[in-house]
Amino acid sequence: MRTLRRTGPVNCTACGAPMTRRSITSRSPYHYKATGLSNVFLSGIGVHVCPHCKAEAPVIPRAGALHRVIADILSRKVSPLAGDEIRFIRKNVGVPAKKLAAILGITPETLSRVENGKQALHPGLEHLVRLMGRAAAGSQTMREAVLEVAEAFAQQAAGRKATRRIQLRPDRAGGWKAAA
Repeated sequence: MRTLRRTGPVNCTACGAPMTRRSITSRSPYHYKATGLSNVFLSGIGVHVCPHCKAEAPVIPRAGALHRVIADILSRKVSPLAGDEIRFIRKNVGVPAKKLAAILGITPETLSRVENGKQALHPGLEHLVRLMGRAAAGSQTMREAVLEVAEAFAQQAAGRKATRRIQLRPDRAGGWKAAA
């Protein structure tokens, strides 16, 4: 999937036809699949749509900031991280799989099984992945990140329900925030 940044006329990369632009609202959010996650939806953006082949190309403002917010949300979630969420955090931080496996003290094959949902990651190692996600957000000190990860695990142990769907929209300050 290609993310477009320009606002002028756009032709479809699949069939060459001129694309039309539609606005995405919170009532009908855009399923943002480019993250590799199944539960990320965006509103307040535009999407170019090909009337002939139905191809879609979202216009994502500040995509880097969006991905940092998603990593931050994932690192704060109450329930254990799923394999695709661990992969997203790893890629967002920019750590190759072999290096993360070495950091965690596991084999690259084990990390592959974890990221593909075939094996769970030890909770202690998951703490490290969450800390990587918090550090990538860059909005706090390491102490604050450690305390927030600890709080997420305390809430998990207390049986608090986890949020499954992540819906975001651009904010006026130039960042991203959770959509209501």
